[in-house]
Amino acid sequence: MLDLSNNNFYGQLFPNFMNLTHLRSLLLDNNHFSGKMTDGLLSSPLLGVLDVSNNKLSSDIPHWIGNFSGLRVLLMSKNYLQGSIPVQLGNLEGLEFIDISENSLSGSTVSLSNLSSVENIFLHNNAINGLIPIALLRSSTLLTLDLRDNKLFGRIPHQINELSNLHFLLLRGNSLQGRIPNQLCLLRKLGIMDLSHNRLNGPIPSCLGNVSFWREAIDDYPHVNRYEVIYPNIIPGFAVSTRDLSFTYYNSTLDPPPQGERHGRQVGVEFVTKYGYEFFIGRNLVDMAGLDLSSNEFSGEIPWEIGHLQHIRALNLSNNLLSDKEQFATFDDSSYEGNSALCGSMIKRKCSSELAPPATPTGGGEDEGDSVIDMVALRWSFGASYVSVILGLFAALWINSSCRRLWFYFIDRCIDTCYYWLFKYVFHR
Repeated sequence: MLDLSNNNFYGQLFPNFMNLTHLRSLLLDNNHFSGKMTDGLLSSPLLGVLDVSNNKLSSDIPHWIGNFSGLRVLLMSKNYLQGSIPVQLGNLEGLEFIDISENSLSGSTVSLSNLSSVENIFLHNNAINGLIPIALLRSSTLLTLDLRDNKLFGRIPHQINELSNLHFLLLRGNSLQGRIPNQLCLLRKLGIMDLSHNRLNGPIPSCLGNVSFWREAIDDYPHVNRYEVIYPNIIPGFAVSTRDLSFTYYNSTLDPPPQGERHGRQVGVEFVTKYGYEFFIGRNLVDMAGLDLSSNEFSGEIPWEIGHLQHIRALNLSNNLLSDKEQFATFDDSSYEGNSALCGSMIKRKCSSELAPPATPTGGGEDEGDSVIDMVALRWSFGASYVSVILGLFAALWINSSCRRLWFYFIDRCIDTCYYWLFKYVFHR
């Protein structure tokens, strides 16, 4: 293992003269390395852990990383990486932990669909677009899926693996549309689900009250040992736990564990409950349960089943189109604010029969298989087409003099015809 992290090293990474043939883990995080990563690391075929996070690396993610068949942990967050996720990453069949968050990556996540062993995926704060790959939610090994603050669109896939071990599903800050699929309720071990700041609509599924982990604690969360989240089996004698694995729940925010670390640190959690800020550490992390559906277009009443989720500790339904007369005293009024049709003692608004129900958002009544039409984009496309036709017509008239003469002749005929019609049928009547 070569650990050069937390220093002030700079320059280009992986020169061609490297000859570290037995290198199994390389830790270069928290330095000032910059530029493009060259392929000198290919002389280390046994590499299992690569951490180059929090540097100043630029250009694309190199394709040659897909040649390390034994790579288990890949940490490249907090750099200036651009371009799309290379398809060669799909060759890393043994990859368990990947964090390429907080870069400027674009394109889709299709190349990650073949990672059959991956347990934790962190892609937040990029410019990833497209649909959420169905294969990710069908995985039985995935524990964490963090796609927050990207440009994903479309619906949340309903093809869910009933045997899934998914514990953290974080999709905040995208452009997802449609309803929450009922199949999400089959995620028995789901602890934190953050769908806030999207364009989801329709009613909140009552089956969310059936999520086992939100109803009662489940004591079989994988890879928990002695108050640490450990990822063993990466390299003999080398354990990776989660760096500062803290969750902050504040203003519709659920911040997940950022990336892997090589030290066995205890795990800390901070989030808001009805008693204010609470801090959880170590084993208590796996007892967390939170649901954030704020800043969407959900309508209808709040399912009473949510009030029976005894294990859930953070709930945010604010800034939607919900209508109801009673809320659950388990949570304070900040969990419900921004819903103009809600009333009751919790939000200090008197209920009245004159209260009109909220307008159902466009597309709220669509079936699961129907396509979602973005009306704003549709209007913009019509406007752009109209302007394009006008500009094209003017350009043709400007360039081609014969067309210009024909056009003006046509306009003159139209004017003469209109004048004749008005004179004969209007003024002489």
